[in-house]
Amino acid sequence: LELGTLHDMIDFEAGARVSGSGFYFLKRDAVLLELALQQFAINYLVGKGFVPVTTPDVATTSILHGIGFNPRGPETQIYSIENTELNLVATAEITLGGMYSDQTFEAEQLPLKLAG
Repeated sequence: LELGTLHDMIDFEAGARVSGSGFYFLKRDAVLLELALQQFAINYLVGKGFVPVTTPDVATTSILHGIGFNPRGPETQIYSIENTELNLVATAEITLGGMYSDQTFEAEQLPLKLAG
């Protein structure tokens, strides 16, 4: 944290202004490091036979229910887009699961190896 702040790679003040305490902006080499780590992980998984997939940031309510993410009142971590059947999703497993909704696979097609 000291090095990141000293070299202007982490901005906690702007993060707190925009999103509240505990949030930050990464800048400069910190961004390049984060992207390099992501690329390393994806390359590793691709080498193991995984298919990389970039997924949508929203899913319909029926997909959320089918995957098992059911709204639970005020404690829910599901954020719906008002006047639509769309919901914001923060992780790829929801949309990756939805990608294959209503499909049946033969045993020889499994396992599916996806990296989202």
